[in-house]
Amino acid sequence: MRTVFNYAVKMGIIARNPCQFVELPRVEETEQEIYSESETNFILELLHKQKQEKHFDFVLYFTLAIFTGFSRQELLGLEYKDFDFERSIVTLKRGSKYNKDKGVYTGALKTKHRYRTMRLPTELIEFVLAYQAHQAEYIESIGDKWVDKIKGLNDKMVENDRLFTQQFGEPMHPNAPALFFGRFCGEYGFKYINPHGIRHTKASISIWSGADVKTLQGILGHLNHTKKQQFKNLLKSRKYGDFLANIKCVRLFRLNAFLMFLQIKFVDIIQISKIIPSFLSSTLSEYSKKAFGNMV
Repeated sequence: MRTVFNYAVKMGIIARNPCQFVELPRVEETEQEIYSESETNFILELLHKQKQEKHFDFVLYFTLAIFTGFSRQELLGLEYKDFDFERSIVTLKRGSKYNKDKGVYTGALKTKHRYRTMRLPTELIEFVLAYQAHQAEYIESIGDKWVDKIKGLNDKMVENDRLFTQQFGEPMHPNAPALFFGRFCGEYGFKYINPHGIRHTKASISIWSGADVKTLQGILGHLNHTKKQQFKNLLKSRKYGDFLANIKCVRLFRLNAFLMFLQIKFVDIIQISKIIPSFLSSTLSEYSKKAFGNMV
């Protein structure tokens, strides 16, 4: 607006810019609400009590969200070929987006830093494989109703390899996870936080588990200046001290962050596996069996 009036002054249309002394109100940065460690642990337990045949997709979606910190676009854009199941890694290559004109469509990730590879716990990889088998059975059961091809990048038709879909194979609508999570929280009388808060929960727990801001930037794909400062402040704050209340889950996230740190540094996990403290490994195994045992 100020630029337009400046041009009008320059052209002699008006004598002065009425916006010259206008000061815009300062926008306060609101802090994203997150779940505590104990709440995150409880959510995982409740999720894995859901009926496999009915909510398997959302259980996997939020389990991946908690363990990886991937954004909604990144999660909904995942395809099976993005996983290296033997090496237990996943690579982000695309995002699933939405606008009113195009509906759900495949697009590029926000920045070059969002294209990243992450190592996952073996139990989580096995859970993805179990979901793939479940999905294959469902596809066979509905026959020709399943959509074999979808629009990929640049609207090119590609084989439908998506993890998260609608009833007949179209890419899942971006509002679907939030709608499920709202019902889920209501069913169990649990406080609802926008699913994006899970991404911040992952980041915060990772920091309390020993990750520095630089490593966190590699895990999440990007951190703007404001977010960097928020997480730096988190290191000095006691606000989220209850993350340390249940040391088992903290150890789990610490190991998960350590594995991702090694991946970022391009170190082969097999070569250094002997230096991982045994109590971390046993904790991961114990928790994974508890979390995934009902569905794998």
